[in-house]
Amino acid sequence: MNRAQMVAPPLAVAGLVAAALIVVGIAGRTRAPAPARAPEGPIASVVGRPAPEWGERPWLHSAPLDWAALRGRVVLVRFWTDGCPFCAATAPALEDLHRRYGSRGLMVIGVYHPKPPGPVAIADVERSAGALGMTFPLTVDADWSLLERYWLDHGDNGWTSVSFLTDREGIVRHVHPGGEYHAGGGPEHSACREEFAEMERRIEALLFAPGGS
Repeated sequence: MNRAQMVAPPLAVAGLVAAALIVVGIAGRTRAPAPARAPEGPIASVVGRPAPEWGERPWLHSAPLDWAALRGRVVLVRFWTDGCPFCAATAPALEDLHRRYGSRGLMVIGVYHPKPPGPVAIADVERSAGALGMTFPLTVDADWSLLERYWLDHGDNGWTSVSFLTDREGIVRHVHPGGEYHAGGGPEHSACREEFAEMERRIEALLFAPGGS
C-alpha cells in the first residue's frame, strides 16, 4: 500500500463526517424557531412607555378626551393628513377596526396634522375625514407638537403617518412606523396585508388578554 492509498481513506471519512455535521447543523437550524426581534430605533424608545397626554386641542366626533377617560380601552392612534396616499389607503382599515372592535373595547383615534404645520380650519378637517369615511374620534395637531411628543422626538424615523397601539392602561405596546396597512389590494400590497393582520392580532391579544390587560 503506497502513501496515497494510506492517506485517502481517512480524508474520505473526514469528508463524510464534515458533510454529516453540515446536514445535522442545517436540520437543527431548520427546527429551531427564529428568535423574536426586539424593537429598534425610535420604536424601542416608545414601546413600553405611557402615551403622551393630548393637551388642549379641538376634537371631532367626540367630546375632548384624555388618557384618564380612555383608561380601560385599548386605543389605536393614527396620525394622518389630507393628500397622503398612505393615509387614504389605511382609512378604510381604521374604520373597519373601529366598527368591528369598538363595542368590545377598542377606541380608534385619528390625529390630523397639516403639512406643513400651521393653522387649519376644523371644517376642512371634517371635510377630509368625511371623504375618507372616518367616523371615529379625531383631534387636530396643527403645530405637530403632539406628533413630536409621540414620535419625532424619539429619533430620525422618516415617517409621520405613524400608528400607536396602547393597552388598557395607556401604555404603548405596538408601533406601525408609517405607510399603509389594510386587508385588500393586489400582489404588490402583500406587506400591507401582513401588517394589517399583525395589527389585528395585537388588538385582539390586548382586548381579550386574561384580566383585560
